[in-house]
Amino acid sequence: MNNPGFRASALIPEGVTTANSVVMVGDGALVQPLPFSIRLDKFTVDYYATGMPSDFRSDVTITDPETGESFPYVIRVNEPLSYKGVTVYQSSFDDGGSRVTVTGYGLDGASRETFAVKGSVGDTLPLKDVGGGQAGAGALRLTALRPINVENIAEVGAAEPKAFGEHMAAVTGSAARDQSKRFQNVGPSIEYELVDSAGQVSQFHNYMLPVELEGATVFLLGTRASPNDPFRYLRVPADDSRTLGEFLQMRAALADPAMRAEAARRFAVRNLGDAAPTPAAQESAKAVQDSANRALDVFSAGGLQALTAFLEANVPPAELPRAAEVVVRLLGGTMGELRAVAREANGLAALAPANDEEARAQDQWLRLALAAMSDLSLYPAPVAFLLSDFQHVQASVFQLNRSPGKVAVYTGCLLLILGVFAMFYVRERRLWVWLRPEAGGARALMAMTSQRRTLDFQREFEQLRGQFGRLFRKQDDS
Repeated sequence: MNNPGFRASALIPEGVTTANSVVMVGDGALVQPLPFSIRLDKFTVDYYATGMPSDFRSDVTITDPETGESFPYVIRVNEPLSYKGVTVYQSSFDDGGSRVTVTGYGLDGASRETFAVKGSVGDTLPLKDVGGGQAGAGALRLTALRPINVENIAEVGAAEPKAFGEHMAAVTGSAARDQSKRFQNVGPSIEYELVDSAGQVSQFHNYMLPVELEGATVFLLGTRASPNDPFRYLRVPADDSRTLGEFLQMRAALADPAMRAEAARRFAVRNLGDAAPTPAAQESAKAVQDSANRALDVFSAGGLQALTAFLEANVPPAELPRAAEVVVRLLGGTMGELRAVAREANGLAALAPANDEEARAQDQWLRLALAAMSDLSLYPAPVAFLLSDFQHVQASVFQLNRSPGKVAVYTGCLLLILGVFAMFYVRERRLWVWLRPEAGGARALMAMTSQRRTLDFQREFEQLRGQFGRLFRKQDDS
């Protein structure tokens, strides 16, 4: 507390009182006591339409431990608090340990059971891996909660589809200058890290609510391997209840060999149509069923990448484009039957589109589901966590300065500025007068110099010489 000067910082969550701050020294930190205590009563932040913070302020209560007196104050950006020689600035804001509940969803089809995990932002929770019934050591690290996410939906809609759709437009200062884009608050999101038994860390950013993109309702599951990389998002289609339920049921059906075989059988029967069940037709249907079943088996093991590798290894290069086209159509039809099998197994009504619009919507859902299941082979975890509930706790970051010599420093700076202006605008002139005895009297010699020779300089010298001449003449007359 007796430190004559310091620059420290303090992170204070809402409802918390502190009388200490932290001073960074090299690679370490020191605790700096304060001559008063600060309690953050409420933190408020306002946003522009682009999601950039426009103003944030802290309602605090300052208590003097010597007198016991307290008073409220509002600290804002560029409106600091100065008390007992310490100036408190509003620096930024952070999460103050928000309490969250996340729900885990198995993505490998081995487990249909969801489970809830409760914790606070900043916690590291022990976790068992989900998938294949294998239990392994792991940890879930909750890193950030974002209650508001204002994103550029128009840019996402115009983007070219990729295996993992690029992250929707980051909220940056440049976005504030481009009002032509369509910004929308897509709701809360959670960021977390999964640490596996080998100590490998993967980072994730998942939105709590589904988002409308390109006419479809999808969940965005983001992942990256390094903090230096951008998040890339897996688009998982939502069902009619705006949940992941039907997609996960279809994923479980894809992982079940019996359901895959049933879907292939139904596809072969549908492909046969009304043709007479002749031996040739039955043999053709059996060949289609085997091909469809093989395509589902390969797809379930590694997605479209595995199918590509399979075709390249078994089809001559000249026939590869045609074979790929056939397999894609075969896979699309079989996945439609697999969806029907999964709905039937889970007690859902069969799909019967009433019009062309509903048929297009079902086809779009199926295409998105197929792409998402293919991309799951690239997803670095067998489980995804979605935010299901949270209690947001804000925290304010203050910068605290004590500068006892600031008056002397500011005074010196003012004198320095005045000196600089005086050096430019005040001319320095030097005058010499030499009196030399001569013939019972004296003779005066004058000289004058200046760093800048101007017209005024010559005129002033002539005036001074005339004045000295008149002075000596008066002395001679007297």
